[in-house]
Amino acid sequence: MVVLESLLAQVPLSWNELGPKMEEALTVLLRREDAPLNSVVSLSFVSSQEIQRINDETRGKNQVTDVLSFPALSYPEGETFQKTYSQVPLGDEYFQEGMLFLGEVLICTERASEQAVAYGHSHKREAVFLFVHSVLHLLGYDHEREQDRAHMEEVQRQIMEQVGVGR
Repeated sequence: MVVLESLLAQVPLSWNELGPKMEEALTVLLRREDAPLNSVVSLSFVSSQEIQRINDETRGKNQVTDVLSFPALSYPEGETFQKTYSQVPLGDEYFQEGMLFLGEVLICTERASEQAVAYGHSHKREAVFLFVHSVLHLLGYDHEREQDRAHMEEVQRQIMEQVGVGR
């Protein structure tokens, strides 16, 4: 489940347009990683100023970015949910009201809009792409090493195709 926490910035699309695609993408990702389908992701749309402030406070990078993700679970380097948690029963401390909390996603609406125009695709596609990218981080994926980056990009491409917003 995607929980829209806050709209701290103007979103170019309505939640009615974005929500179903994000829910679909989350379900596809959860199934791919053998993660519980009763998982939840907190999503906020924020301004450039807000994401820059949070990026500086949390990562020491005083700059605007398109998206930030804050995983609730920790992973050994190079491992994802499937390898780390899918075969291990998770305790009650990982669940809130019966839902596995995966973490938080913050999308900068201004940057997402700029990128949609720059890449020549819809605002909807860009928002869903940023969401998929972030949920992959919540599931343990990263792009620090070249092989991890290539794998993450391929998974992103596959998910975007599956939910009908590929290139």
